[in-house]
Amino acid sequence: MKVMLLIDFLRFMKKKLKTFLFSLSIFINLFSFNKEDFWKIYREWKKIPEIKKEFLEKWNKGERDLELAKILGMISYEEGDYTEAKRFFESFKSDDNEYLFYYARTLEKLNLFTEAIEVYSKIKEGRYSEEAKKRIDEIEASKKSYSYEILPEVIKKLIKESQNLEKDVQAGAIVLIDSGTYRIFSDSTSILDIHFAVKILNDRGKRRFAEMELPYDSTDEVVEIIYARTIKPEEKKVIPVGRKHIRDVSKYLNFPLYSNARVKIISFPEVEEGSVLEYRARYKISKLIDDRFTVFTFSVQGNFPYMKQYFEIIFPESLNIDYKDYRRGYLEKDLSLKPEVKKEGKNFKYIWKIDYIPEIIKEENMPPLAEIVDYVRISNFKTWENIYEWWKKLYEEKIETDENIRKKVKDLIKGVKKEREKAERIYSWVCENIRYVAVEYGEAGFRPHTASEIFLNKYGDCKDQAILLISMLRYAGIKAYPVLIGTVGTYPLDENFPSLYFNHAIALCEVEEEEVFLDPTGETVSFGDLPSGDQGRKVLVFKDDNFEIKETPLIEPEFNKVFKKMEIVVKKDESIKGERIVITDGVFNAGQRWYFKYTKKKQIEETLKRKINSITPGGKLLKWSVEGMDELKNNIVLKMSFEGKKYFSKAGILRIVPDWGGLDSGLCSLEERNYPLYFRFLSENEYEIDIELPKNYSVFYLPKKIEIDNRWFYFLREYKFKNKTLKLHQISRWKKRVIDVNEYKEFRKVFNDILQKIEDKAVLKVDK
Repeated sequence: MKVMLLIDFLRFMKKKLKTFLFSLSIFINLFSFNKEDFWKIYREWKKIPEIKKEFLEKWNKGERDLELAKILGMISYEEGDYTEAKRFFESFKSDDNEYLFYYARTLEKLNLFTEAIEVYSKIKEGRYSEEAKKRIDEIEASKKSYSYEILPEVIKKLIKESQNLEKDVQAGAIVLIDSGTYRIFSDSTSILDIHFAVKILNDRGKRRFAEMELPYDSTDEVVEIIYARTIKPEEKKVIPVGRKHIRDVSKYLNFPLYSNARVKIISFPEVEEGSVLEYRARYKISKLIDDRFTVFTFSVQGNFPYMKQYFEIIFPESLNIDYKDYRRGYLEKDLSLKPEVKKEGKNFKYIWKIDYIPEIIKEENMPPLAEIVDYVRISNFKTWENIYEWWKKLYEEKIETDENIRKKVKDLIKGVKKEREKAERIYSWVCENIRYVAVEYGEAGFRPHTASEIFLNKYGDCKDQAILLISMLRYAGIKAYPVLIGTVGTYPLDENFPSLYFNHAIALCEVEEEEVFLDPTGETVSFGDLPSGDQGRKVLVFKDDNFEIKETPLIEPEFNKVFKKMEIVVKKDESIKGERIVITDGVFNAGQRWYFKYTKKKQIEETLKRKINSITPGGKLLKWSVEGMDELKNNIVLKMSFEGKKYFSKAGILRIVPDWGGLDSGLCSLEERNYPLYFRFLSENEYEIDIELPKNYSVFYLPKKIEIDNRWFYFLREYKFKNKTLKLHQISRWKKRVIDVNEYKEFRKVFNDILQKIEDKAVLKVDK
């Protein structure tokens, strides 16, 4: 009654008095309010923006006292501004229990656990003393241990059974249980309960699991760690994880636009070989996608063996959720990924129960796990139109320009008539001037920021950079559209099962009757090229009135190229002087540009010196230069000159010529493969070496020309000798991204045959 009386009185006094502080002081003298009353009042006050401003103005004028520090500290704590709350609480020393309690809670939120315990310890009696003791116990929980007998029988059973597996496991750990129950309610809220336990076998397992991360989006999600503990079976001891071993931090601390992307980190105590790390956690999710859609994916195999997997989804019949299972054919196990389906009233329940699944033993040059593991995808998007309409609502108002953007576009395209060049200039400016924050699509929400906000801040994630680029292109009169893409390493888009397959956003523009995909997060990628992870992927293009599913180009090897030319002059004393040039294109060009942009000059020089010494032992780098760094469209050209005391290997009067072309001899080291041979992109390497010889040199032996062209690659090596100059020309061009297991044997035979042939070296003779 007195709370409502105060609220009504404050509303009345707002019209009559200059300040709420005076109104508050009247009631402080007339009534005593407990904590609950205070915050009921404050929550009502939050609707009146003047109140906190008034408190701060009084504080900033120097009119400070303990009561004002307490109110401002508690308000800042309630609003989640813990750094500000700490500033107010530290301004005065007090033995007021409420003051101390909220000060200690603030320190906890800032992960200052030792300091928090110190402050809690000062609360000796009164209404906050019991709560303070509880907080201290929770923080220091890991100093206690409990009996092994408290563990559920299922965990004890799995721990015992895992002993029989250890000798055959190559991984650093065995996952005992990976369980999830996802409940969706009719009001669009949902809860995900997770139970995870893993047994550590060695240091590799400890490095991977001793700290576990639970990422979440604080806009719509709350994560509660129900318990976490280290189990030591041999000692029959269970050590709970204390509050001070659980941190709740921003995932992108330096980028306030993405402060909602957070992560809870559990640091398990006393982890050693044989330990079992277990936790239960609950995600409380306040809304579904567009209040009605949900998507979920789980795979059944990974880099660690799984003893028991369980996933359950419970949902209202009205949501009409579908699933689809994908078998890749690499897991040698009779496994069904069809769920057990139950109907409970107005709810459906899908249940997957999966027993032991072995680890994946990695092979060199194998595809990403998402390309080879079996998995299940869950979605209730019925059509691609559903996805198109939902995301279009989120981004379309963000595509806009303000005066600053319009001025920049005008400056960039001034005097330019060709549409492609306009697009290229705008794209290059965004790549080079908007700092990329590597937040995956959906990780910090699906809604992009406005183009003007990104332009002002000069940083953004993929969807933000795409929105700014599209806004600028459209202002220049160029058609441009957002594109959602799942990059290499994510599950491929299935046109027959609409869902969110995407972890990235890029753009598509139309210039001079050509469609060009653009990824502005590729800071050093030239216009028309794409990062390797974007190539050859099915994508969803958001046109103005409809959507299109397209495939990004897999750039031809001739445009992902390294060309190397070396000219060497051999003197009569066999010392040499040489010139070397390296010209890159495509993915190699982006890599070179990045290297020269972000590597210190001294480090570059040291790398080049090592290269020269590999050509001529004890050689000296005379000078070097890099061209093409000024514009993204340019090829990077590295030039260097050098000298050395020798180049050939001696064998009496014979000189063996080194072969600087070569192939990766380890590519086919495995006699058989369990997984395909995989290349991230198609590529070409071309070498030209000209060696000018003294008059007393002659050719003793030249290898025959090798030229092979098949469905996998093209290879050429050819020596020529003319006018005392020995020339070597070599090309290796990879034409296929994936070499399947069933063709690997044939490929290996052809490839190893070439390796044998290129062992044949050119030999010169020195006449006296």
